[in-house]
Amino acid sequence: MNRNILNFTGFAGGMILISSLFLLGGCDNLASDPQHQPPQAIGAADECHLCGMLIKKFPGPKGEAYQRGDSQVKKFCSTMDLFSYWLQPENQVNVQTVYVHDMARSPWQQPDDAHFTDARTAWYVVGHRERGAMGATLASFANREEAEKFAAQAGGKLVRFGEITLEMLSALSSPKM
Repeated sequence: MNRNILNFTGFAGGMILISSLFLLGGCDNLASDPQHQPPQAIGAADECHLCGMLIKKFPGPKGEAYQRGDSQVKKFCSTMDLFSYWLQPENQVNVQTVYVHDMARSPWQQPDDAHFTDARTAWYVVGHRERGAMGATLASFANREEAEKFAAQAGGKLVRFGEITLEMLSALSSPKM
């Protein structure tokens, strides 16, 4: 009889241990789940991860990125700086979640942090007349129609996330002769 109790306890204890391991494994996945890496409000003292400037001092869309499994967001003063960071090969592998302001829902001079959108699905206008933190920047929009309206008013052309290259960023930041 006692032996049966020990076997049951051993079996139940083993099941509890296995269940705990599954639950703990699930917790590890929470950190790498984009749904658990939400965009964060940009504070007055927040500095750009790339250039170190105070982010709030500048107009235009900003960006945020999370590394895989990291709960600390990296914030950027412009979409130019976000993409300069993202386009480095080591960051393309390690960055999991990327956000940009939806400029259809934000004033250019002070983007609203309540209106971040997934950078990978956003539409971008390059070569427009508006200025960001250090000059030219990519205007970001959650939907194509709003990006087209912006381009019709401010100039530029539409591109998608995967079309943006370091060469494109370099051409945007080069002075026009």
